[in-house]
Amino acid sequence: MKDPTIKLKGDTVSTKWMTLRYIFALGLIALLSISSYSIVKNILAVTKGSAAIINISGQQRMLCQRIAYLSEKYADQHFQKIQNKTLPLLLSAIKLMKETHNRLVHGDITANLPGNISKKIHSMYFDSPMYLDRRLHEFITEAIVITKTPPTKAIKSTHCFLYINSVATHTLLNDLNAVVKQYQVESEAVITKLQRLEVGILIITLIVLLMIALFIFRPMVTRVRLETLKLINAGKKIHAIADTVGDGIVTVNTENRIIFVNQELCHIFQYLEDDLLGKSLTVLLKDSVNTHKILLNNLIKQTENAIPNPWFELEGQRKDHTKLPLEIRINQTQINDVEDTAFTVSIRDITDRLQTEEALRRSQKMEVIGQLSGGIAHDFNNQLGVVIGYLDILKKHLPIKQKKARQWLDTAIKASQRCIDLTRQLLAFSRTQTQEKTAACLNDTLKELNGVFTRSLTPEVDLQYSLDDKLWLTEINLGEFQDAILNLIINARDAMPNGGKLRLETSNKHLDADYTETNPTLNVGDYIELSVSDTGTGMDKNTLEHIFEPFFTTKPAGEGTGLGLAMVYGFFKRYGGYVKVDSTPGAGTTIRLYLPRSKIVKSTSIGNDTQATELSTGNEHILIVDDERSLLELADKYLSDQGYRTYTAENAAQALDILMNNKEIELLFTDVIMPGEMNGYELAEHAAQRYPQLKILLTSGLTSKGASCNNQAKFAAHLLAKPYRKTGLIKRIRLILDDKT
Repeated sequence: MKDPTIKLKGDTVSTKWMTLRYIFALGLIALLSISSYSIVKNILAVTKGSAAIINISGQQRMLCQRIAYLSEKYADQHFQKIQNKTLPLLLSAIKLMKETHNRLVHGDITANLPGNISKKIHSMYFDSPMYLDRRLHEFITEAIVITKTPPTKAIKSTHCFLYINSVATHTLLNDLNAVVKQYQVESEAVITKLQRLEVGILIITLIVLLMIALFIFRPMVTRVRLETLKLINAGKKIHAIADTVGDGIVTVNTENRIIFVNQELCHIFQYLEDDLLGKSLTVLLKDSVNTHKILLNNLIKQTENAIPNPWFELEGQRKDHTKLPLEIRINQTQINDVEDTAFTVSIRDITDRLQTEEALRRSQKMEVIGQLSGGIAHDFNNQLGVVIGYLDILKKHLPIKQKKARQWLDTAIKASQRCIDLTRQLLAFSRTQTQEKTAACLNDTLKELNGVFTRSLTPEVDLQYSLDDKLWLTEINLGEFQDAILNLIINARDAMPNGGKLRLETSNKHLDADYTETNPTLNVGDYIELSVSDTGTGMDKNTLEHIFEPFFTTKPAGEGTGLGLAMVYGFFKRYGGYVKVDSTPGAGTTIRLYLPRSKIVKSTSIGNDTQATELSTGNEHILIVDDERSLLELADKYLSDQGYRTYTAENAAQALDILMNNKEIELLFTDVIMPGEMNGYELAEHAAQRYPQLKILLTSGLTSKGASCNNQAKFAAHLLAKPYRKTGLIKRIRLILDDKT
């Protein structure tokens, strides 16, 4: 395993070399200390030895002076009594001098006389031809002998005592003074040497400290700095990673004080990071006993159980005290070996999710309602077709003279037509109509929806039209278009609670590069423009920026889902169109809708013509297929009255058998929704494969079971909507039969 390294600006300091440097520094300091101690010890030892000799030499000087004084006093006295008192004192001084000299020569532990004295002093005592040791020894010996001479030899004794005085005064005292002077010289030299040594040791110490600072403490500081930078960088990385997390993250200590937050949490609660650090976690929660109780229970569970708690829901509180629904999970965190246990709380703002769930519930509910209403509308359409069909027949056979009865019939026909319109509106909102595109003229669709528009608006709203007579065709799904335009009509109505003007205008537009440059989602080309203008309350800039967002609504709670304009926007985007909104508060709103021009020049959407025009006749063979017996009979009567030769079948199997046995059949007119294994699309596909020259026309009031492949989709181009009137059916039959393609 490689040694861990620390890097700073390209330098690498390994742990191994750091250890060696520590050892080297310690060794250098120890060597310096031992050397200094040894040198000082030796100097002090020499000084100590010399000091001991000087101490004895000093004593000997005093004894010499005493001996000289006493010997001189003894020699000058002529009274026996005084000499008898002086002689013992002199003898005592001589003996004391002998003892000190013996201690010096032979050593004495109590006197601390070491063996390592200076060479100069040693030479003065022991090495010179007339060395001091010898002189002292001879002097002491002679002095003892003289002092012990009997008094009878007084003259001789007097000369001897004068001799002792002379030697002590002129010889020994001078030599001892020389020793003391030599000690003083050596002491001054030692002091000088110690001063130099002190300076040298100081210089060496400074050098060692500098080396330690450069080669040990600097790397140590570098290491500490790097470790600190690592911790700082690690903290920044953790913070940066936490800021990328989609959930809000907050860490609290055991005192419930916030010690860490990420940016998402600040965004959720609209706080700055510094505003939250050190605060209690409860500042983010709704101030209620129940909220705090739930939080406390989960904290206790997390403390007792190492397994992370599941998510639970609480109500939070933003900085501006607005409430928001939250989803929270608490995890126990051990920051390091020193810090106490902390708790990391993950927080999600589930406002959008709850709105989505609510929208999904509504959508599922609407889907169920749509499926239910679609099934009912299918059967209802069939019955309406029968009712209005036979009303038309009855009116045709009723004499013109019976005006009252004919008025009653007209009223019944109008009521039936209104029921047809209401059924179509229901199917449009439940989104159960066909999704296939047809080439349509928006003018025709708007005219057909006029009754629906009128019933959707209040009487105070004046509906106006300005339609281009030469409007191009566009390929759309008419059901979806009706859905979208009805949403716009209703929004315009709500924007004019006190009434106003609503204007629908169509025109042909060529959008050039200059226009598409400012509207990049559009391509250059020909478009149909549908303009919806109202004189309502209008919208401000902030509202305009959000009107196409799902769930955005300016209506009171419970009066709008916020999905209407989003559906409009989605419809026009799906068909390559564009939506542009201009609005001024208090002046109204204009919504311009663009749909691309179709290459088809002839409309494939033919509505139910209610005009009593002269209908064409024919003698072609037509097979009619419908599971509703009354509708089957009505369609048979419509066609046979016009001279067509008809065959009827109630299901696909019967129809295939009839086709097989009657090769002269030229057109198949079939319902889409039929019982059995085969619907109208599948029947048309099988029939077309077997009989390529056979013309096909489909009809349906509901196409929840639409075309499943491209081969079937081609039949949807000529789909006749139920309930159909005789005029619409005869015109569509003639159109299909006369088509040579």
